[in-house]
Amino acid sequence: MDKSGAASYVYAKACGMLGKAYVGKNAVKLFNAKSLSDLWALIFTEPVPVVPEMLLANQIEYEAVKRFVSQYSHLLENYTSPDSFPVELLRRYEIENLKVFAASLSMGETKAPRIVDIGNYSVLDYSGWPDLSKITKDSPFEWYNAVPRIAERQKLDYALDLQEIKNLWSALNHVSDGTKGVLVDFFREIYSIKNLLWALRLRVYYNFKKEAVEENLFYVGDAPSKSDP
Repeated sequence: MDKSGAASYVYAKACGMLGKAYVGKNAVKLFNAKSLSDLWALIFTEPVPVVPEMLLANQIEYEAVKRFVSQYSHLLENYTSPDSFPVELLRRYEIENLKVFAASLSMGETKAPRIVDIGNYSVLDYSGWPDLSKITKDSPFEWYNAVPRIAERQKLDYALDLQEIKNLWSALNHVSDGTKGVLVDFFREIYSIKNLLWALRLRVYYNFKKEAVEENLFYVGDAPSKSDP
């Protein structure tokens, strides 16, 4: 489908999906659920899993994310060649997958953890488990090729987050239609707020000094600075 035709079709489909979503007036249905089992029955057609409530909460979250990713992917597939920005948004889930894999390996787990599958948009080879270098080979995350020590994970997770944000910013600046300005403003606002909250947490809960806080903030330039978007 050509780009303009795909955009019109995807817009119509997305409007229909949002009309059925549990937002606005429909949100009350979620709050009327008296238990997690009721919530599951409202959202999904499959039988309620026979698991403790704590595990059911995790399962609801996982299934909801899996459904969203599936629907989002199907919308993208209507484009012959989708823009890089919506694809990079989807690959954020893959970065989380990589963090989970690295954490499991560093804890000595032998069973591959559950992931959010992004299908044809995946750049990681999950069949390489438990060899992290095989999982990340020929991907933008090929540098992450060794199982981290537990003490290293926070630093490496930050490096992954920073790579994600820079990839998104680069892709965003290649958006060619009229949505670019709105998206840039939204992106800048949301990550400025994330930086603000993160800085407060580091100062209040961990007593980080100013320089240490700066070294843990998000930025899209070569180094953190006041001129960074």
